[in-house]
Amino acid sequence: MTAQEYNHDFLPRINRAEEFVELFESSIEHMSETRVDKDEVRKQFRIRGWSEETRQVILAALEYYKCAEGLAKIRG
Repeated sequence: MTAQEYNHDFLPRINRAEEFVELFESSIEHMSETRVDKDEVRKQFRIRGWSEETRQVILAALEYYKCAEGLAKIRG
């Protein structure tokens, strides 16, 4: 991967996925409150970048993490 590919393709996808994960984490903390408008939370997910691409980046990162931490070997 060249520096240009990293800066213009890979890094933006990682940043979008990271932003979504942070939003998701924050939303989980607030979803138990009855005052929270759950439809608004869903709307923010869509606005902030939940997409098939974001989903794939997160799944790929999780798979890499499993392999790097040896979990894939444990599970067989």
